[in-house]
Amino acid sequence: LGDQYTRFINPTKYEALRNSIVGGKGQDVSGIGVTLSIDKKAQRVKIVDTIEGSPAAKADLERGSIITEVNKVRVDDGKATPE
Repeated sequence: LGDQYTRFINPTKYEALRNSIVGGKGQDVSGIGVTLSIDKKAQRVKIVDTIEGSPAAKADLERGSIITEVNKVRVDDGKATPE
């Protein structure tokens, strides 16, 4: 497909993968609707983009915001940020 991060999955394999992720219920997987970037040097996670109409957009999370807490757990001290 010309993109190192994109792979074609045939419909049969896609359906098996989708069912395995959601416990065989055939539901779609979703998140809060953000694209994140990790700044390893500053040990911070930043919102790069939000999806219109997503839970993130409805919560007024904006591009450029730094994630400092998830479920009331601080993540900006570098200990919870992936290397």
